[in-house]
Amino acid sequence: MRPFLQRYPPTYRSAEVQLIAKFARGGKSCAFMGVAGVGKSNLLEFLRHHYRPPDPNAPDILYVSIDCNDWDGTEEGFWRLMLTEIWHDLDLGNNGFRHVLTADDPHLEVRELVKRQCCHQDQRLVFVLDDCDRLLAQGPLELLEALDTLRDYHRDRLGYLLFVKRLPHLLGKKLHLRESSDFYKLFGARIYTLKPYAIADALHTLRYLDERDGARCSVAEHRVIHHICGGHARLLASVHETYDSVRGPTTEERLKRLASEPAIRLACEAIIRSLHDHERDALIRFVRRSPEKEGDEHALNLLHKRGLLVGRPAQLFSPLLRTYLLEGQRSV
Repeated sequence: MRPFLQRYPPTYRSAEVQLIAKFARGGKSCAFMGVAGVGKSNLLEFLRHHYRPPDPNAPDILYVSIDCNDWDGTEEGFWRLMLTEIWHDLDLGNNGFRHVLTADDPHLEVRELVKRQCCHQDQRLVFVLDDCDRLLAQGPLELLEALDTLRDYHRDRLGYLLFVKRLPHLLGKKLHLRESSDFYKLFGARIYTLKPYAIADALHTLRYLDERDGARCSVAEHRVIHHICGGHARLLASVHETYDSVRGPTTEERLKRLASEPAIRLACEAIIRSLHDHERDALIRFVRRSPEKEGDEHALNLLHKRGLLVGRPAQLFSPLLRTYLLEGQRSV
């Protein structure tokens, strides 16, 4: 009996993984910007639970993930959320360490735990600020600078990995983040795009979904699904679920029917909503061949860098998303 396919191949997102690991080993920080559903959570899961560095002597790196969607918007709430995740990821409750989750000063407790791990345990830590758009947009700046200060004492052992949907310096415009923040300087020169899957990762994902769901798609069908989704992780999963049951006399008609499926519509809408307003508006005009407005050229260049537009002449990365914008988009 053939063994069940692993969720991630060893070469999964190798370029991004190697880049993150290289920075983490040196205590450096970086940020990745990607549209909704592009596969950020999968990358994070791989880093935290599946990645094995090629060098067995490479330093141990612990990725502590703080989901900023769970943040209540207050400074104390952020430190308490961070404290909870450190406690959980270090498995301190099972190691006889004193309970600190109800501490009066969670910021102080975070500093003590970081000191314990980085200095006494000689471990490298990466704090992953997941979906941190709101944190960069609203701050307060004092909270962000406290994150910079936290690293000051452990420069070669502590770094940050940020995942955002929009450009950090635009998110933090009201805070003058790029000009005024030392925290921004930690990652500002290392902001990268998390693009849709390359074909190898997309095809592996589809084979995995086949085995998990008991589906029987052919290699040729997998390649078609990859093409129409452009390698976008959430679209791949949504189309895989409905592909066999949604037919049409022509490819164009099938795309229209797929674009009207509720799960696929939600995935497409999330992509569009995760763009900056000027990017979204320029993209819709581009797809619909409407007259360009001032600033569209700059916005379209940004969309090229983000992987939403590909090739020369430019085209939208996903024919299915294009169909949604032409046929199914009503409320973005």
